[in-house]
Amino acid sequence: MRIVGPVAISLSQMKSRTFLIFNLFTALAWAIAGVSLGWLFGPQLAHFIRGWFTPQHMAITGAVAAALLGGLFIWRARRAAQPPS
Repeated sequence: MRIVGPVAISLSQMKSRTFLIFNLFTALAWAIAGVSLGWLFGPQLAHFIRGWFTPQHMAITGAVAAALLGGLFIWRARRAAQPPS
């Protein structure tokens, strides 16, 4: 909405001064919404992140990512080696 609204308004016959005022108010509304959500849910999110990103979880995630990436490279190499049909 932060992109669609200004583009739609700029395509209309709205004067630049009116557009500026409208855009400032919508930016303020989005800023208030973002800060409010961060203030309300930030501590819970930080607690979740501290509990989830342990060395064990990071090792498991790294191993899974390495296996998937290796499988992708092998799949692409086999696919490239096949003659086109």
